[in-house]
Amino acid sequence: MVAEIKRLPGQTDEDSTVRPRTRKAPRRTIDAQAILRTSAGEELLADLRDASIHGCNVVVSGPAPRMGSFVSLRIGAARPVQGVVRWTREATAGIEFLRPLGADLEEWMDLIGGSGGW
Repeated sequence: MVAEIKRLPGQTDEDSTVRPRTRKAPRRTIDAQAILRTSAGEELLADLRDASIHGCNVVVSGPAPRMGSFVSLRIGAARPVQGVVRWTREATAGIEFLRPLGADLEEWMDLIGGSGGW
């Protein structure tokens, strides 16, 4: 069975290539540094560009880790946050945290603006 997909009024062919917004929480623009550790044990300096309680965007000092790989991010003396690389583009990567950030991660929560319930 094949179903016909109808366009919304005013929608063009170009609109159909736009990726739907799937974020679970708003992201905050931030300017901070972290250490990104790959599953192979390699450590890279990472500039955090934006973050939410569910993930972040980083620019790393070398090639971005492979999509689907597991990484950890550490800022300051805070314990590392575990995540999976969801997308990459050159030295930039989108990382989804394995667990949403909680109040026990004060340094992260300070960066993204508190409780995460914006």
